Amino acid sequence: MDDRRFDGWTRWIAGDASRRRVLRGIVGGVAAWFVTSRARLEVSAHHTTAYAGDPCRKDSDCVAADAQLFCADNGFAYDGSLNCCGYEQSRCNGDESCCGQLVCYQSACLNPSEANPPPAVAPCTGEKCPCTPNTANPCDQGLVCCGGSDPTQGTCMPLYSCTGYGLPGETCPAYCLPGPTQCGSCVSGYCTIDGVCG
Repeated sequence: MDDRRFDGWTRWIAGDASRRRVLRGIVGGVAAWFVTSRARLEVSAHHTTAYAGDPCRKDSDCVAADAQLFCADNGFAYDGSLNCCGYEQSRCNGDESCCGQLVCYQSACLNPSEANPPPAVAPCTGEKCPCTPNTANPCDQGLVCCGGSDPTQGTCMPLYSCTGYGLPGETCPAYCLPGPTQCGSCVSGYCTIDGVCG
């Protein structure tokens, strides 16, 4: 904008006022607007309500329907140094709503070790696996828990390997009634009418 056009514009706005007074008025108006806008922002910042994971200044800024929140470090740098968060066992909706190094697992703030338990290992029930005799199904089908001198420890193995008998056609032990009846000492699991393992 050239000087003549600016002078004409300021004379039109100010009428008889000087160019200097008009500029002072414009600058003063802009400064006043800036100061009041900033004051309004600061006032609104002091009276905002913060929810889980939101930035905060003090504990009283934080509100939640079903958990107490604190204004603390939630372990994330991207969202500011202080955020509304809960401590262990607090309800949560994401890792950002848990304080410190806690993680949100199944809607509760937990230590990472509690949130990721080691996977359950299936018990060994195959041949040569350790077992406890006289317990329900300690070994895979076709295997028996063969005990030794210690009645609380055994090894899963085929019946014949454990007892040395019980193959089809071999004589059933005396405690297995001739049958057809069940006979755990027979590999087949039963004793025939002739008194031999089936």
